[in-house]
Amino acid sequence: MSRRRLLYVIHYPVFGGPHNRALLLAEPLARRGWETELLIPEEPGNAGKRFEAAGIHVTRLPLTRIRATLDPSTHIALLWSFRDNIQRIRTLLKEREIDIVVIGGLVNPHAAIAARLEGVAVVWQVLDTRAPLALRAALAPIVLGLADVVMTTGRRVAALHPGFGRLGDRLMPFYGPVDLDRFTADGDARRRARRELGFPEDVPVVGTVGNLSPMKRHSDFVAAAAALRWTHPTVRFAILGASYEYRAHYADALLRQAAALGLRPGIDLVIRDPGGRVAELAPAFDVFWLSSDAHSEGVPTVVGEAMALGIPIVTTNAGGVAEVVEHGTVGFVVPPRKPLALADATRPLLDSPSLRASLGAAGRDRASEIFALERNVETHDTAFRMALNRNRVRLAARLTSQPANDVDLDTLVRDLLACPICRARLTWRTASATCTSCGAAYPIMDGIPVLVGETADPHKQQQAAFFDEVEDEFEITRPHVTPQLYRWLLGEKFRRSVSAISQFIPGAVVLTVCGGSGMDAEFLARAGARVIVSDISLEAARRARSRAQRYGLPLTTVVADVEALPFADRVVDLVYVHDGLHHLERPSAGLAEIARVAAHAVSVNEPARAAVTRLAMRFGLSQEIEEAGNRVERVDPARFATVLRAAGFRIVKSERYAMLYRHQAGPAMRLFSTRVLYPEARFAIAGFNHFAGEIGNKLTIQACR
Repeated sequence: MSRRRLLYVIHYPVFGGPHNRALLLAEPLARRGWETELLIPEEPGNAGKRFEAAGIHVTRLPLTRIRATLDPSTHIALLWSFRDNIQRIRTLLKEREIDIVVIGGLVNPHAAIAARLEGVAVVWQVLDTRAPLALRAALAPIVLGLADVVMTTGRRVAALHPGFGRLGDRLMPFYGPVDLDRFTADGDARRRARRELGFPEDVPVVGTVGNLSPMKRHSDFVAAAAALRWTHPTVRFAILGASYEYRAHYADALLRQAAALGLRPGIDLVIRDPGGRVAELAPAFDVFWLSSDAHSEGVPTVVGEAMALGIPIVTTNAGGVAEVVEHGTVGFVVPPRKPLALADATRPLLDSPSLRASLGAAGRDRASEIFALERNVETHDTAFRMALNRNRVRLAARLTSQPANDVDLDTLVRDLLACPICRARLTWRTASATCTSCGAAYPIMDGIPVLVGETADPHKQQQAAFFDEVEDEFEITRPHVTPQLYRWLLGEKFRRSVSAISQFIPGAVVLTVCGGSGMDAEFLARAGARVIVSDISLEAARRARSRAQRYGLPLTTVVADVEALPFADRVVDLVYVHDGLHHLERPSAGLAEIARVAAHAVSVNEPARAAVTRLAMRFGLSQEIEEAGNRVERVDPARFATVLRAAGFRIVKSERYAMLYRHQAGPAMRLFSTRVLYPEARFAIAGFNHFAGEIGNKLTIQACR
């Protein structure tokens, strides 16, 4: 099993939720081939030691982070060191040969930028709702642009971040992992925990777990504790959480507040750093409180841990907690910043052991359902593989990834090919192939099967003749030899064309129809596919074969008519067409054949009916009648979607965007590819497509069975 390296980047040195998830998942992910490493700031804290004790490589760098302060010097320091942070992370990614960067938290994009610059996949974990709405909105385009996959702790967290609804299958909600074997309550565990915390066995105990931070509203915890003592004077309270170096007096302030409200510090209220022993100390609780602010949490793992221990929960409606704590079933949900509400909701639980037991049992069942460790491992494994696939597509679009060319593709493809007339199997000889049913014979010319019947269709004859005569060298090397902006445009078009189906590409057998000289096939091969290039032109097939030989690509060629493809039903994983169906007099007939042959997915990329296209034709940037003699059929998305749905596909992406260029790059393209203008040109095109792409001239439709 090949191993891949994950680098968790967490800008906080004190062990907390993101660290806990990474550490708990490290061993089971290692069994699936993922090796975990950690990057944290060079600051005092216990996180690094916890990971090193588990045998995990830890790197400490002088990372800065966004802080909730009005002090301008802090923000100036962040901006001043930002570039240096990115460069240090880039160096680390190269030295440690990292495959995926996993970012723990929304507001620090340093590692995502470094990863993109180094061609490394990014999984961005958005874990809470603490950032103000304006900051969430400002950072959303950065997350959407840099992340291959976005993971959120629950669906509510995703809903509270503007723009995340556009992520599609790139969005993967999850809940923190809980080791159900460790978090198992029994009488002995309860007694041991109470002895260690100094609580008698016969008094009720209410507790919480969370690092000592203002967003946890521990002050509300203390106020609620004092209110609850008015009716239940024997109840004791515990806060299990680590302190931050820069908040050294936080715990002292809580104890002073407790004393002022009549609670005895160290007796009625105990504050303890649990280290890695939450599973040993939390069984002391009869009720678990979460007193966090409304915009602070996602779905804290400690809630799942309490549920696993069979402890009923009283929680504020913070972040996405209400997704898992169903009111009245596993606990109670109350408004934030209402200490009396916490106390009032807890009294029935202290008065009724049977109610505590029933809610606790329901919580245990719920934890087994959604917090189970193996379920989390599966979710993360899926997210990581999806990120690798998407990143490979991005690298392929840049023509920087290396294809694997270790298969006998010609032999594999011959098993898939069939008679284009009756779809029966073919028998193969050196110079020909013969149908085993109807007896039709097809020549093999220079090793390329020519699987088209005799046609009297003058339009198809004209198309084949035109593409037989185009310039070989340019078509074989396009886009390698073209200006920088031209290469980016074609790469961007490819990236968009598979953005919703990238999971199907690595290792897949892909058929490109109307595949020409193999440019799209090269992108697909560099993304990990084994590609069959089909085209009605024999010379185009020869050029595609020359491309494969020149660049070491796993692709083979066949001459075929898209309206009568020489394949049985559903024998290739993915069928891909780019600017091909508009060459047909009946585009829907070609699309129906594509749908017939595809086993899992299709990608259709054609000119769209658009006002911007008509404008481009008026200024000579686009053509109504192409040089090959065909009218450029402007595709109606609804019409194509109907054909695909009738064939059993579901549309996973239908998008229009702007994409204009001449087949041969002209002076304007070379001008905008210069070092000065290239970034601005890219930015302008990307900006237009972000804000107004729906009026663009290009259409991509991606569909899956």
